[in-house]
Amino acid sequence: MKLLECTKLWQLLEIAIRDLKIAEQTPNTIINMDIWLSSNTGVCFCCMAGAVLKQEGYIRCDRADPETWKRMQVIEYLRTGHINNAYTRFYNHTHDDLGDRWTALYKVDRLAFFRDMEDMLKYLMEKDV
Repeated sequence: MKLLECTKLWQLLEIAIRDLKIAEQTPNTIINMDIWLSSNTGVCFCCMAGAVLKQEGYIRCDRADPETWKRMQVIEYLRTGHINNAYTRFYNHTHDDLGDRWTALYKVDRLAFFRDMEDMLKYLMEKDV
């Protein structure tokens, strides 16, 4: 599934997790959650949302169209546990039953980060959002 084909939050998170794991294994790619996507020195730096862009063939995030940017922002909200903000940004209205979650920082504990992302993915799938 591609970024613009996603119609649910859980689909966005699922491809973001997948693409971040791919980026981790890609030579000359450094994961840095403070940089969306930058690859102008022969080394690619990307965050979780940037990893999705990278898999879709972008080399710089400033080339993304408005809908792609919106989805990158949604992934960023999810990465930081702000489910309500992600929902509001993606669907353009609020949801009263979703709560925010604490998530581990990737740079502090990579394994805990992925565990938290997988837990959030299951939660969003259960809620079907």
